Amino acid sequence: MTYYLNIGISLCVYCLLVQSYAMWSARAGLVSLMQGASLAVGAYAGAIMSTRAGLPFVIDLAVGLAAGTIFGLISGWVLTKVRTEDFMLATITVQGIVLGLIGNGDAVTNGMRGIAGIPTPGFYGADPQATVLLCGFAATCVVWIVAGRFAASPTSALLDAVRENELFALSIGCDAPAAKRMTIVTACATAGIAGAIYAHQITFVGPDSFGIAESVFILSASILAGVRSPIRSALAASFMVLAPELLRFLGLPTTVAAGVRDAIFGCALVWTMVISSPKSPGSMNAPLPPNNARDLP
Repeated sequence: MTYYLNIGISLCVYCLLVQSYAMWSARAGLVSLMQGASLAVGAYAGAIMSTRAGLPFVIDLAVGLAAGTIFGLISGWVLTKVRTEDFMLATITVQGIVLGLIGNGDAVTNGMRGIAGIPTPGFYGADPQATVLLCGFAATCVVWIVAGRFAASPTSALLDAVRENELFALSIGCDAPAAKRMTIVTACATAGIAGAIYAHQITFVGPDSFGIAESVFILSASILAGVRSPIRSALAASFMVLAPELLRFLGLPTTVAAGVRDAIFGCALVWTMVISSPKSPGSMNAPLPPNNARDLP
């Protein structure tokens, strides 16, 4: 039972991460590779408050949300100062700075040794993992509701305008930098909640758990999800989490299973990009012209 509960918690964590990236950051046309840093900020904030202050799990979720929001405000102010072409490189820099601070902050983060012994919650004698799963599922549902309301709001149209043509958005009076900052803050805040849940699931956090590979993993799931559908976000997160687990039951050696998993992920990404690519004139996917146009001499 513990195994299935951990799988469910992982699904909730990555649903939150994919939703935060796909519905807000990708909607504004921002390609980010600092999702691992946002996850680390929330995880460390929740772990520190839980182990040193003895705060309950629900309060740790609020702390993770607050830490992610503050991190989003700081990083958003910095990242909106760079050109769009350099945005992804700037997020990699932010990722490295955050992990460097965590790895060298022995007095606060315990450095490279990480923080162990994070308590798991248990309400009224309930199973601790079941409690984490319940809270994670509730947080995921709240984010889905907010994302649905956001998609129908005028702000969503503003972000669409910024993504399609930032110069045009500026020409009609849209504050493009403020819109980008809003997406970064929202994405980081959601990732902060996911980080707090992750910390209480694993009961250990360390810098090695939030490297650039984690950011690439989240970005890959976001590409599969697209930018508009919460359902697709959930399906993409489920695929990325469950595919490696399903390979365990095939009895493949670890080295072979890793290669098969990467091949499956790569094929899925290529397939997604092919079917979602615009059908420009002259491309193989372009629709045929009408019969009367083809019959012209």
